[in-house]
Amino acid sequence: MQKNILKILLLPVFAWSGTVLALSQSELAGLANRLAADQTLRSDNVTAGYAQLIGFISDASTSGYVLNVDNRLGSQFDIVKLPLATEIAEFDDTKLLLRGGFNYAKVDSRNLLAGISQDEVKPQSEAYSGLVGLMLALPLSKQWTLKPAIDVGIGRINNSIGFRGADALQAKQLIENLVVNWSTDVALANIGLGVEHRVELGRFTLTSTGVYNHSIISSFSEPKNLQGFTKQTDLLHFAADLSSPLGLHPFAVPLTGVFHVDSTVFLGENSDALGFSNLAAFGYRVEADLSKKNRYITQTSIGGNYLYGDNVEGYEIVFDVDF
Repeated sequence: MQKNILKILLLPVFAWSGTVLALSQSELAGLANRLAADQTLRSDNVTAGYAQLIGFISDASTSGYVLNVDNRLGSQFDIVKLPLATEIAEFDDTKLLLRGGFNYAKVDSRNLLAGISQDEVKPQSEAYSGLVGLMLALPLSKQWTLKPAIDVGIGRINNSIGFRGADALQAKQLIENLVVNWSTDVALANIGLGVEHRVELGRFTLTSTGVYNHSIISSFSEPKNLQGFTKQTDLLHFAADLSSPLGLHPFAVPLTGVFHVDSTVFLGENSDALGFSNLAAFGYRVEADLSKKNRYITQTSIGGNYLYGDNVEGYEIVFDVDF
């Protein structure tokens, strides 16, 4: 039965041209078998994976990355996050912050013609999201602060396949029969609960945080080839920063060095939908205190982190601005 299906799929590929084709029938049959096997992985994880991804990039406790995932699809993630937060009210010792941000993620999969041709057929996906929300900074004691938050926003998911070369064009119809693309808009909401602990250790300050984030993602304006979906995802994020003044004051701006470690763990039934279920990071950044020099920007920081986890590794470029 499977051979008959492959013949039906391959027939239009051979019928489109009377010229000699570069890819042999056995190579095309092998490609069809591989794509048919990966189709289960794609269909099982596609909506859960995008829900997890948008929930991940929308969480204000995380930043931007370049990640290489070692799974069958060989995905690479490029993520850019632009979170913003500013204090809008203070009563007693409690602060109310308005926060928001724009997030972008691009996912490149492995060349589908790898191993049989130098030409390229590369699926690519992009996800955008923008959120706005509120967070309370509620002191529990001198060292402990509770930080509940809620964010709402919208996003967009786009999928495409790039074909480069004669072999890619030859296999185009076969691939488009087995790799279904779709695009949709999504509405999303994040509910987070964070806790922060801060302690002075001589000239050092240790700040530890923990965040539980629950995301709800629901599609709308779906195309005909996509069934609407609503997904809920959860993650835990832990981080620790050990900071110390550097004793440098360029332009009368004090600088602080910060050693950073963190860990993100995905929870739930589809915790590995992105190809990995946990991600850790360690690195260093330099912070500049601008609170006495600028009425709008209180602090900036720049640095980098190395990232690793199950089936994944990468790096992060840190550039933060606090208002």
